Amino acid sequence: MPCDARPIILTASIIMLVSRAAAFTWPSFLPAPSSTTMPIQQKQQSTQEKVTFLTSLNQKNAFNTATKQRTELLNAMVASNPTTRPGSIDSFESIAPGTWQIVYAPHISTLSGLLGGSFDPVLYKLNSDGTIVSHAKYSFPIIGQGWLSVSGTYGSEDDCDICRVDFDRAWIEVGQQDGSSGELQPIGSFDDSPDDWYKGVVNSLGQIGFRQEFAVFPVSYLDNDTIVFDFELFGTRICARKVKNTA
Repeated sequence: MPCDARPIILTASIIMLVSRAAAFTWPSFLPAPSSTTMPIQQKQQSTQEKVTFLTSLNQKNAFNTATKQRTELLNAMVASNPTTRPGSIDSFESIAPGTWQIVYAPHISTLSGLLGGSFDPVLYKLNSDGTIVSHAKYSFPIIGQGWLSVSGTYGSEDDCDICRVDFDRAWIEVGQQDGSSGELQPIGSFDDSPDDWYKGVVNSLGQIGFRQEFAVFPVSYLDNDTIVFDFELFGTRICARKVKNTA
């Protein structure tokens, strides 16, 4: 009998919160190509509201703790959104491919605090063929550290303001309980993950979080390196930034 049940315990308790609360971020923002083309108005330069919000963060390209002031500044930035129809393929077809990282997400801050640990970083790799892979690093007492990963496809719900993401695979990289695993790296795909006894169970548990009603996300801000989308399930907004272009 397997002696290490941490992968199952961990996945069962947080896969829905992480894979939907994080996926919740980027997957949604890349719509599938549309035959309808409309003019897009997009400013390349930063708005003053964006500069003010980013200045309030401790790290501009890493996860930051949520505060009331930062949330208010984020809402002000959203009001200055420079892109029309931010959920359409025309708006970000040329900028989406690459790696994006969550820098601000109040619900993840709350969840991390309640569990006495962290989810950081939360990364999304978007590919030009419409596929996406998300990796969330976790670190918690007793459970230890590791990576939760999901993959699937993305598209537009209305070719205007609302995007969607459809995940269909989940896997996990488990480190040592005492944190002595060194610098763990996420496994790139479900097929590449080891055929451990829990591989199929983790993937099955992940399906619980891949619900259609949680797969759509209004995009409220978009420019060349920053996106904000509304996570309506928790009534919060999530901001992510592009940290790496596709090679």
